[in-house]
Amino acid sequence: MMSLPEAIQPEDVANFQRGAAENRLFWARFGEKPDLQSATVLDVGSGWGCLCVEMAQAGAARVVGLDLKTHLVDFANAYLMQVYPELVQRVKFQAIDLKDFAEPVCFDLIVSKDSFEHILDLDGMLREMRLRLKPGGRIYAGFGPLYPTPYGDHDRRETIFRHWGVFGRLLAWLPWGHLVLEPLIVKTYNSHADRKITSLYDLGLNKLAASDYLRLFQASGLRVVGLRLNQSQSLQSRLFSVLRHVPGLEDYCTHSLYCILEKPAT
Repeated sequence: MMSLPEAIQPEDVANFQRGAAENRLFWARFGEKPDLQSATVLDVGSGWGCLCVEMAQAGAARVVGLDLKTHLVDFANAYLMQVYPELVQRVKFQAIDLKDFAEPVCFDLIVSKDSFEHILDLDGMLREMRLRLKPGGRIYAGFGPLYPTPYGDHDRRETIFRHWGVFGRLLAWLPWGHLVLEPLIVKTYNSHADRKITSLYDLGLNKLAASDYLRLFQASGLRVVGLRLNQSQSLQSRLFSVLRHVPGLEDYCTHSLYCILEKPAT
């Protein structure tokens, strides 16, 4: 039996395979899937690479996946070579920030799945994306949960408080708890980690609300041509879709955002 490359670990394969179902939801939540035939596509925050592979299989001429996590890029490249060798000439993954991506190429499409809430300089990222889009090109970005919503800390509390047992699980379960417990989260994290932090911002959360994202989109020089909020069939999502219309609750009850941004043709 042929051994797998060291970069390919079972848990990474499982995450890649789970991406197939997640990708179907990702496109459905925009209300449309772009025409990928012969398209050049950039995936910002490509993770394990499943979405890039899917887009190449759907006819994209070239797909570039960028991610800052080197081990995910190593896995994606190794798994591509091992399982999808027919796509190697059309798909590649790089561990690099978009601002450092030096290839003189503009893309028909840029996609970003579950990444925008982790991009600390989103204003700068939108600027870099706009520079790398062809006129008339589009960005498809879908992400959540947003920071001001009940579990917008992305399990940071669960990880940091886990050594407290039942009490820690209670603190992790408390809706909106990260908004009031941030000093305790920071103190607890710093008591166990070599790298010290001052806020959840330092743990990869930009702390932006839906209104902040919409403001940044409007200021980016890109046109918002599609926008869907709270795209889930869960009871909580349907309830929040009602509550977000109550003055003062808009940001606290908008947990996900799926937007299509377009670079003007002129």
